[in-house]
Parts: sequence; C-alpha cells; structure tokens
Amino acid sequence: MTEPAADLARRTPDALLLPAKPELITAEQAIHLERRAAAFVPTITNLEEAQEKRRQADALEAYLAGTEAHPYMQGITRRMEARIGELLGPEKSKRGRGHKSPHAGNIDSQRVGEFRALASRVRRGMLKYEMNGDDSPWRSSRRALLLGSGAFSAEATGEYEWYTPAEYIETARRVMGGIDLDPASSAEANEVIGAERYYSAEDDGLAHRWIGRVWMNPPYSRPLVDNFCAKLCDEYTDGNVTQAITLTYAATETGWFHGLAEVAAVLALPRGRIPYWSPRDGGSAPLKGSALFYLGPAVESFRSEFMAHGITAVL
Repeated sequence: MTEPAADLARRTPDALLLPAKPELITAEQAIHLERRAAAFVPTITNLEEAQEKRRQADALEAYLAGTEAHPYMQGITRRMEARIGELLGPEKSKRGRGHKSPHAGNIDSQRVGEFRALASRVRRGMLKYEMNGDDSPWRSSRRALLLGSGAFSAEATGEYEWYTPAEYIETARRVMGGIDLDPASSAEANEVIGAERYYSAEDDGLAHRWIGRVWMNPPYSRPLVDNFCAKLCDEYTDGNVTQAITLTYAATETGWFHGLAEVAAVLALPRGRIPYWSPRDGGSAPLKGSALFYLGPAVESFRSEFMAHGITAVL
C-alpha cells in the first residue's frame, strides 16, 4: 500500500532541511529550502538514493498543493529528476545499439528518456546563464530548471523564450483597455507587451498575487502550464483579476484547457499557426494550433477584435 503523501512528507529526510510541520512552510522558507536543496542534490551519487529523494520530494509537493510554498517544492522535484537523468548517463543511441543502462532499475522507460532530456536541457541552460555572468548559482540553476524544462517555450520546437507577436498584444490591449500584469514574461518580452508589471522565470509568477487586467502566454511544460492556468482561473473567480486573455496551445485533450473553458466567457481560434518571435533566433511557428481565452465582461469587444485573427465562440 502506498504511503500517504502527508505521512511521507512529514518524515522527509533532514538532508532537505524541512521544518517539523511542512504545512506551515511560507514562500520565504520555501526559497531557503530550495536554495539548500540546490546545494545538496548535486552531492547525490547513487541512483537509488536519488529515486528515493525524488519520491519524498513528490510527496511533499503533493502535500503542499495550493499553498504559496508549492512552486518551490516543484523546483526541488525538478532538481531531483534532472539529477536522476545525470546519473542515468547519456542516451542509449550514444552508447551503442542495444545498450541497456544497468542503473535504470524500475524507472519506466518513458520516464528514463524524460529525465535524461531534462538533465541535458538543464546543463545547456546552466551554461548559458553562467556564460552571461549570472552572479548567483542558485538563481542561475533555477532559471535553467524553469526554462530548460520547457517553461516559456514553444512546445516541440526544441527552443525556449519564444514571444507573442505584437499584433496579438495590441488586440488584447484594445479589448481590455490595457495590461496591468503579465505573470509569465521577461524584460525583453515586456518591451512589446508593455505590462505595468511582469514576473519573469526568476520571479516565479505562481508565488505572487495577480491583480487587474492580465495577459498571459504561459509556460507549456507540465506541470507548469497546469499550474499557471489553474491560478489564472482562481485569481479571476476570487475577483483579483478583473479581465484576462491567455494564449495557449489548442490542446483540447488536456485538463488545463477544459479548466480554462469552464471559466472563460469566449474563445478565439486563430487561422494557421502563430509566428512567435525570439530576440536571438528570429521567428518560429509551433507545431500545433493556438487558442485565446477571454475571462471578463467584454465579450462582444473580444469577438469583434479577434475576428480579424480567426474564429470566435462564446462559451
């Protein structure tokens, strides 16, 4: 029988420096905890130990779901997964045809590939930020985890930090009358978006309260896309967000897509694939179509403005 998450969370080892009552962890304590985990995780040299620590981190993440500390617990879980990928070694194709890792143990074959891929992307991300002179190893590794695991990405293109074209931003601005907050952005992206306030990967938008008129192009890796979309719905139903437009993939098979559809007033489906842009790499179209959800009272304004981009439907 599987051990309940709360019980396992309470006895998570001292190596991760948990307080006696995990349910009382604040965001500030969670930041401190994640920093200590960032120093501890690279010292793990045994795959079995890494798997056990990840199981415990998973339990703590589940236990703290819905609290302000939850996003930082996700960071610890991702660190453990990347470490497992490092300990598993390179891809099979690089080690000879038919080779099977002797260390994979009972890890599902699909998860083995995911862990290895995450480790590879995080290594590249770390190198990027270290080369750019990031003065904090923790901040550098945290950015690499968020961005390297697919956050703020055009899914399936193999790249990240792809931004929304200006014409969609201007249309959203006309509908809402302005943009008070972009919770998943960057300094470069905000030069086009022009939000009064934005949160970058470093800031961790999930750890803050969202207020006013929101534009959001969320990170598309799981579970980040689930968490950003769920938070948008919660902040809107709680009355903190007055209007919101979010640009997502038209992933109609996912729970987060249906969650947005239940709260949104109207939906737009653009023609073709949106040409996202990057300050470093020019433009790129994703491999999937997109959807824009509007949460708020200006339904007819949204339909009138976004009809120029595609079709709209009241939900």
